Amino acid sequence: MKKQYLVEFLNAFDFPDKAKVSIKNTYAMLVACGKAQALFDCVEDYGANRCTYNDGIERIRALAKETDIHEYALILLYLIYAADVLKQRYISRGFDESVWFDSVSDLKYKALDCEGLFGVWGTKDASWHRGFFEMEKFGIGKLQFHPTEFGAKYEKNSIKLQKDSPVLYVHVPRTGGKLDYEGVQRSYKMATEFFKKHFPEKYADRPVAFVFHSWMLFEKHGQMMNPSSNFMRFCNDFDVFSRGEYPDYKNVWRVFYRYYEGDISVMPTDTSLQRAYIDIIKNNEKTGWGWGVYVPDLTVGNQ
Repeated sequence: MKKQYLVEFLNAFDFPDKAKVSIKNTYAMLVACGKAQALFDCVEDYGANRCTYNDGIERIRALAKETDIHEYALILLYLIYAADVLKQRYISRGFDESVWFDSVSDLKYKALDCEGLFGVWGTKDASWHRGFFEMEKFGIGKLQFHPTEFGAKYEKNSIKLQKDSPVLYVHVPRTGGKLDYEGVQRSYKMATEFFKKHFPEKYADRPVAFVFHSWMLFEKHGQMMNPSSNFMRFCNDFDVFSRGEYPDYKNVWRVFYRYYEGDISVMPTDTSLQRAYIDIIKNNEKTGWGWGVYVPDLTVGNQ
């Protein structure tokens, strides 16, 4: 049953074939060394609220050291099984199963990142996943949303946000698919409906403000990319009220899907954005970020 669940999960979430083989091998290694039950006991304790998300992750890290299985691979395996616990919690809260599916899909997206960066089908982002497993972040369609306070001050036209104003911070997962504009707008609409229904005390009686703090809002992207591209149409919806620069090139992995370690010749040049970032690095220029607000109900943004 345990192995069958794993097979069905990997198929349902359309993991790449190489990932399926690797994750099944992680499971087989755990069984072979007689430690599989330790992982399932941890899942059971998490489901019964006998351990927190963070406690469970620490137990799995200890298990990785004990078994000599890569920590990232073992954490992914654990979270795949813990996702069934999360599903039951979604159902008990009355959340639509599609939101659970979109949220848990992040395990695949982070596995793709982990394989690209480290050559391991696993996840390096245990702390990031906590938000989904504690129902503090939600995947809805193309995007992910974190309901929280704004943390700044913003006023434009009829929009006025204070530091404690409830907003939805937006995250863009690397899905491997297109960030099509129509799909993005559907995500905003579905998110608005979801949070107004399930968190009415914060969102029911006001226009929902979406907030984006990201490298994607780097000002020079407007010079690098076609304004009609999906990337720029998404970014241009946000009214950017704050900008900054990164002190180094650590964040360019989001463009190249690999870390820059000083040798520019090994960096991929498959996309126009990658080629533009190559020029930035060659010229020793800064990269940066932006912080913006978008309120679809009031059509505030740059378009």
